[in-house]
Amino acid sequence: SGTIDPTVSKFSNLRLLYLNNNELTGSLPEELYNMNTLETLALEDNNFKGAVSNSVGRLSKLAFLRLHNNKFTGNIPETLYDLTSLRLLWLLGNRFTGEIDSAIGNLSMLRELHLADNSFRGSIPASVGGLIDLGELIIILNVETEKRFLFHGAVFSTI
Repeated sequence: SGTIDPTVSKFSNLRLLYLNNNELTGSLPEELYNMNTLETLALEDNNFKGAVSNSVGRLSKLAFLRLHNNKFTGNIPETLYDLTSLRLLWLLGNRFTGEIDSAIGNLSMLRELHLADNSFRGSIPASVGGLIDLGELIIILNVETEKRFLFHGAVFSTI
């Protein structure tokens, strides 16, 4: 239990950071985003809350981002779509809101995209259809409060 100590960023050559299933709380320290050698960031199954900072875009070598089953809120940071090395993006089981930006199509190496059980709204961007390496796409149960399913529109009209 506890929080992530900001001094974790002193591990300047760290490639893998697994802190899953530790009952960690609080928000992610800004210093975490200075760890630009990280290839895997696994923080799932904790009790983190708050928004994921736009500074996430500084993790340019990140290939695996596992933030599922926490209490993150807000929109997906725009800079996350700049992480073109991402192969796995698991955001399911949080409280993310807003629309999925069409810039998600920039994640051309993405193989697994799990967005289920959040509060996204709007259409599934057509650019998802261009993610030709995608092997898993899970977007079910995206609801906002007590309303029904809020995604609408065509699914993959570009395929």
